[in-house]
Amino acid sequence: MHMRSRSLLGIFGGLSLASLGLFIFGAIDNRSMDHVYLFWNLFLAWIPLLLALLLARMLRTRRWSSWPAIGVSLAWLGFLPNTFYMVTDYIHVNEAPRADVVYDTVMFTLPILTAFLLGIVSMYIVHRLLQERISGVRAWRVIALVALLASFAIYIGRFLRWNTWDMITNPSGILFDLSDIILQPLRHGQVLVTTMSFFVLIMISYWAFWRGLRLIKG
Repeated sequence: MHMRSRSLLGIFGGLSLASLGLFIFGAIDNRSMDHVYLFWNLFLAWIPLLLALLLARMLRTRRWSSWPAIGVSLAWLGFLPNTFYMVTDYIHVNEAPRADVVYDTVMFTLPILTAFLLGIVSMYIVHRLLQERISGVRAWRVIALVALLASFAIYIGRFLRWNTWDMITNPSGILFDLSDIILQPLRHGQVLVTTMSFFVLIMISYWAFWRGLRLIKG
């Protein structure tokens, strides 16, 4: 497991460095550091994978009901939306004048794809941990609930501009906005579209990844 974890980190490290290389070339070509925020978002997308690997390591010697394991699980759930959230960064492709919009689209796609895969792989690690402890059907239900919560969090992040850190620094503000969505749903018509579209995207992508691994393993 230790060697597999190192290999996994190496793969995503390579993808992240390649993303940085594309950005640096584009920055030189455009004489601009526009879109550098992509790498803060990519950094945040790394956290769920690291937490999932930490959780897997912890559960070798601890029960999932232990406070440390619960804390890591909640942190993983809190940071997971950052991985899929990066898909929404495509809205910024044409915000600044650039030399080559096609190149910029590719430059956006690699870190976004890397972040998305970080989310999918971290979900797979947690899914495997669940399958070792509960039935397959119940494990899939938990994963579907996780995907739904992550999709809703993407709406909160993109449209209400809350982020993961705000759960600690300003929980009352988040709760106020959530209560407003519940009490006045017509004022938040985009919430259903965003949540369900991302839920479908995440679940179909995750199922294809999971099914593909099963077919490869035979």
